[in-house]
Amino acid sequence: MSSESIALKLDALENRVKKLVDAHNYLKRELQESQTENEVLRKQIELKNDELKNFQNQSKITKIATHLSKDKNLANEYKNKINEYLKEIDKGLAYLQKV
Repeated sequence: MSSESIALKLDALENRVKKLVDAHNYLKRELQESQTENEVLRKQIELKNDELKNFQNQSKITKIATHLSKDKNLANEYKNKINEYLKEIDKGLAYLQKV
């Protein structure tokens, strides 16, 4: 083999290695972006699940308050008081998530 053909083969090999390194770096960036997006989506799902649990609890409490009293005024007072408590709990949870 002549030194010229060896140089050509080395250049071709170097180009292939550069392409592979570029592809590797691109895939690493894509993976990082996907992992970041995945984490964001997991947190959103967790928040939505918490909201759903809060709504379910609120619904259960409202049903209990309604059944506790035949008097509509008293039932409405219970609902309002319970809703106030739930709002305060939600505020506390929101504060704790920020901290």
